[in-house]
Amino acid sequence: MAEVVKAKSRRAFAVIRQSRTSDGSLSPDEQRARIEEWCAREGIRLVQSIEELDVSGRRPLDKRPGLREGVAWVEDDRADLIVVAYFDRLVRSLKVQAEVLERVELALKRRKRKSEGEGVVALDVGAVSNATAAQWLSASMLGMVAEYWARSTGERVWSAVVKCVEDGRPPGDFRKLGYRKLADGTVEVDEATAELVLDAFTMRADGATFASIAAHLRANGVHMTTSMLARMLTSRAYLGELHFGELVNLHAWPAIVSRELFDRVQAARAPRGRHSKSPLLLARLGVLRCGTCSSRMSAGKVTASGGRVHPLYRCQAPSHVCNRSACIEATRVDELVLQATERLLREVEGRDAMQGEVDAARLRAEDAQSAFSRAVRAFDGLDDEEDVAERLRALKAARDLAVAEHHELRDTVAPLETFRADDLPGAEVVDKRRAIRLAIGRVDVAPGRGAADDRLTVWPRGSEPSA
Repeated sequence: MAEVVKAKSRRAFAVIRQSRTSDGSLSPDEQRARIEEWCAREGIRLVQSIEELDVSGRRPLDKRPGLREGVAWVEDDRADLIVVAYFDRLVRSLKVQAEVLERVELALKRRKRKSEGEGVVALDVGAVSNATAAQWLSASMLGMVAEYWARSTGERVWSAVVKCVEDGRPPGDFRKLGYRKLADGTVEVDEATAELVLDAFTMRADGATFASIAAHLRANGVHMTTSMLARMLTSRAYLGELHFGELVNLHAWPAIVSRELFDRVQAARAPRGRHSKSPLLLARLGVLRCGTCSSRMSAGKVTASGGRVHPLYRCQAPSHVCNRSACIEATRVDELVLQATERLLREVEGRDAMQGEVDAARLRAEDAQSAFSRAVRAFDGLDDEEDVAERLRALKAARDLAVAEHHELRDTVAPLETFRADDLPGAEVVDKRRAIRLAIGRVDVAPGRGAADDRLTVWPRGSEPSA
């Protein structure tokens, strides 16, 4: 009498995908219920299910945690099929679809379980397979339609995003202290909290720590962690700028913080470790470099035979790195570098045309951005994707170059305008050091015993050679 062997029930791995979950959709729960009901009806054991929330179906397989895991389970003989509630929950990319089917069907073929059922099932269309010509045609047509709708939706969404940025309406969520988003999507200043934002920037520019700024905000009813505060103090939204990927609107809404104050905050750095007690201006600024090896020079001192102490700067590189180390008396170096800083400040004060160059660069950047945005809309829907992409790349490169030129000019001029040359001689040491750091990029010290006036080469910030 032949022995009757009970067939082992198939094992299913469920993938539950939803592109967006912020709209309160019940789709994930509905997908799970459909899959569980189908498995129970067909006598299939549901061994695992993974949700992919806020995950696009156009992502490559290595960016699909649930689907990638399902394929691995089939390949490792822990599951026999991958189940989705609807075909468009599986993929919206023909390339990914082909990869999934190829790997799953190869794994089943090796285990000789093809007769037990297909490896991928979408409950609305049935088995998804490339096993026969007819199945391949059906699966390919379904995949093509799914990818078409994803591409079409993406193009429409991108055009809407470009329009939003041009109109000063930030796409998606926008939560910035000092601003509020209106019903029409535009942004206006929230007078009740804008003053606190200005306080935070001003305090940071004046050297306040994140802890003291956070305490000030907390005393006024605003609670921020230091990381949240750091992001706020670097956000260009407070200059009135809207940045969304490669799209930029430099005048999206009213600015709360002036560009001068913003640049001062970006130049501020929290002290690390112990403060230098040295009265020397250039101590630990890192601008002094050995003229032989380009290593940074540090402050020190030497005691003369009469007991008098002389401050100096010296190269700290070992002899095998620097065979002629620079060493120079510090007081005169401080005087000369401070004079150079004062001279640079006067040049900035006297060069009104420089600000004109900054404004002209800003206008070029805005024109380049407008040209790029117009091109995106104009090219939308054209058939020659390769030609469109090439022209967009050229326009994007021109936009990026114009923006970079504007930022370089602005960052050179704006920080120096926060100091006046007449105020520098009587300023506190900390302010003198800040002015030097903003104005001077590097000072090379030639080795030897000559006068400091002849041994220094001062490079204004932005003109210094690479170290």
